[in-house]
Amino acid sequence: MARPKYSIEARTQSGIYAIANTVNGWMYIGQTAFKFSERWSNHIVLLNKGTHPRFQLQADWNIYGASAFDFRILEFRRLGLDPQMDYLAVEKKHIRAALVPLYNHVS
Repeated sequence: MARPKYSIEARTQSGIYAIANTVNGWMYIGQTAFKFSERWSNHIVLLNKGTHPRFQLQADWNIYGASAFDFRILEFRRLGLDPQMDYLAVEKKHIRAALVPLYNHVS
């Protein structure tokens, strides 16, 4: 698989992101204090190896293939660990507000 081309924002920013299945509408919402592109690359490696911890996301990746998924930036945050930012709380806010089915385990 060719290396994905990331926008300048994805290569230089951090925050809350989504992996969206464009076929069935499901979405995974995540957060990173580091570059979006680094986190997304990590997801792609796990998905291509068949070892992603989100079972249903992995199953859909296997069925529909990489071309059925979009990586989307939901909210920008300062790059690096920001002691003023509770990344998990902001991620959960996006999860609770989602209007589509999620691959996330909601608690």
